[in-house]
Amino acid sequence: MTSLFVYFGYQLGAIVINCVAGGTLLHILTGVDIRITIVVMSTTALVYSLVSGLRASVLTDVIQMTLILFIALVVVPWVIVKAGGTHVLLSGLGGESGKFRNMLDPYVAYSFGIATTLGLISGPVGDQVFFQRAFAARPKALVKIFVFGGLVFGVVPIILSLLGFIGAAPSVRSAITVTDPQMIGPIVVAHFLPKAALMAFCVLAFAGLSSTLDSTYCAVSSLGTIDVYRRYFKPKASDREVIRVARFTMVLFGVIGTTIGLLQPQLLWVFLIYGALASAALFPTVFSLFSTRLTARGVSWALGLSLALGTPLSLYANVTQNTDLIVLAAVLSVAIGLIVCVVDILRSSEHFSFPVVNEPALPASATQELI
Repeated sequence: MTSLFVYFGYQLGAIVINCVAGGTLLHILTGVDIRITIVVMSTTALVYSLVSGLRASVLTDVIQMTLILFIALVVVPWVIVKAGGTHVLLSGLGGESGKFRNMLDPYVAYSFGIATTLGLISGPVGDQVFFQRAFAARPKALVKIFVFGGLVFGVVPIILSLLGFIGAAPSVRSAITVTDPQMIGPIVVAHFLPKAALMAFCVLAFAGLSSTLDSTYCAVSSLGTIDVYRRYFKPKASDREVIRVARFTMVLFGVIGTTIGLLQPQLLWVFLIYGALASAALFPTVFSLFSTRLTARGVSWALGLSLALGTPLSLYANVTQNTDLIVLAAVLSVAIGLIVCVVDILRSSEHFSFPVVNEPALPASATQELI
């Protein structure tokens, strides 16, 4: 049950961060009340996920990624040309203050790099979306799917990050008004390009956020049906019941996530907090996959202690904006899991056995049943 808390929590964080990001973008561009745009963002992905589940998610992901790559490869180079060329881009590499031209700046590496890196590494391990895709794919195609998909996806943030450097260039910074640093991309596009290009960029952003949202809805429905309903309530539930529970779980988490999103939390806070949550599952999951000596109780203790100490500390650290505590929370969440798992494996190898808890470390979701 402890592991399910991590997986459910991570999906909830994904819903919140994508609803807020998409809602904020739509609000800035259209002037519509941000509460309305957040709800629109959430319900758009929810509706087609409810209708066709994972099939709809896969189909729309292919279409959305094609749109994202095409638009990004047109809009970003166009902005660079209009801004004055690559020398303007290079002049913004130091950030708004110009102090960070050293890519290995120790303060940036410490204050932002550590927590972000640990969260990004832990994310795929604690994200049910990836387990679901692995279950749904043909075994022989798994390596190609994850390697090729990861490489294609990696191109997107690299290209779009160039808009931020353009916005930080001294010649551009003095000519634009940045009301929200998190929206620097569309602000830069709006300044240099015609409205049609801005609308295309909005389609890009909306496609990316919707893609993550529909995958998250499908993932949380899988957890709710296979790992909760069939495991703890009705093991022999029919396919019709499973689909009904899956849709109920989607709606439930959609409502909870959207409600939290309406509070408009800082996106960076949400990212770092649910990154710390995912970090708790990093080593318990890795050792569960590659070690036969890790016991279920060891996994439970690793997750429980990481959640009890790391997650509350991360919440407090981000709300108070205490950099040292943010870093400590990120490291602590990972370190506790590593230490407890190693101790448990060593005890097991010395024939000190823990009482076995009948709880899998990984989600047992057979997601094909939701297709």
